[in-house]
Amino acid sequence: MRNLSQYFLYIIVIMTVTLSACGESSIDRSIDAAENSLANHDYGEAMDICNRIAERDSMNSLTVNQLCRLSMVYMQLSENRDEDVNVAMATRCFHLAVEHDADSATLFYNNIPVDNQHWVHFLNALNKVLDAPRDFFPEESPDSIFIPDSTEIIDDVEQHYHNH
Repeated sequence: MRNLSQYFLYIIVIMTVTLSACGESSIDRSIDAAENSLANHDYGEAMDICNRIAERDSMNSLTVNQLCRLSMVYMQLSENRDEDVNVAMATRCFHLAVEHDADSATLFYNNIPVDNQHWVHFLNALNKVLDAPRDFFPEESPDSIFIPDSTEIIDDVEQHYHNH
């Protein structure tokens, strides 16, 4: 009886490892397919695949490598389809990858071919903006403003509003 229970325990462990590996490899295969679609200039198919990954799986559950790869696919799509949503998705993937494991993400992005490094620099700059603290309520008001469609520059904002 003891041998039978150990046997079932081994089967359960093997099945668990196999099923979790299959789930990850299916996402990797999907990203491979998106990269291949890009290589074949089938941007619609690549976008559909990436969007299915983003819809089907929580972006938080993807590995750092998968997030990094997706960010590069989305950047290539943004360059070829000129859609802001692709840059937004690439930035989100980049941000999550760096947030999850900055060292692994840095290692991945440092190994991007030189021709594609501009995407990494762009995503890094956007990520810094996202992480920067924002001061929505500045303590001081500006001392001068420029009004578009006007040649007037107002040097004393408070005086201008009191006079009008």
